[in-house]
Amino acid sequence: MAHRRGRALVAYVQLIACATVLCACGVTRDPRPVDVGSRGKPTPCVWDESHPTYKQRTLRVGQREFKLRVGLCVPDAEAVAILRAYSDDQVMDRRAKRTPLRRRFSEERIYLIFKAGSWRSYPEEGFANSDYAVSLASPEGTLHMQFVSVENERVMLWGDISGPT
Repeated sequence: MAHRRGRALVAYVQLIACATVLCACGVTRDPRPVDVGSRGKPTPCVWDESHPTYKQRTLRVGQREFKLRVGLCVPDAEAVAILRAYSDDQVMDRRAKRTPLRRRFSEERIYLIFKAGSWRSYPEEGFANSDYAVSLASPEGTLHMQFVSVENERVMLWGDISGPT
């Protein structure tokens, strides 16, 4: 009987020592969010154009759900704002060369949204203002992308590229 108590006491002491060490290391605590005001800034998302990363998302706009690929650095809220603006035909045209669009805006044609990245330095006027590239469904062998920015859920079109791939 005394032998069992001794083993139990040793096990209890080991448990207390282990818990003390873990608490001292902060292992048992929940991770605390970074306090931007005093300790530092959260690390920004880094978009690597040479190895882009996308996530397949189902986003809800009103009662409808849309399945599309979204670039790793595109917040869901901004992707939904883009889908909503396209579905309501509320995209504000800010293109320098306002050639007539081939079709009205439609969220059903969007299959990919990603960071504009190097497209921001495209030589035509307005591309520097774009934040995101929106790839639109087009016939096989052709490319159709629009370049937009999102500000307070307002979507502005800055550039439009289409042609053979």
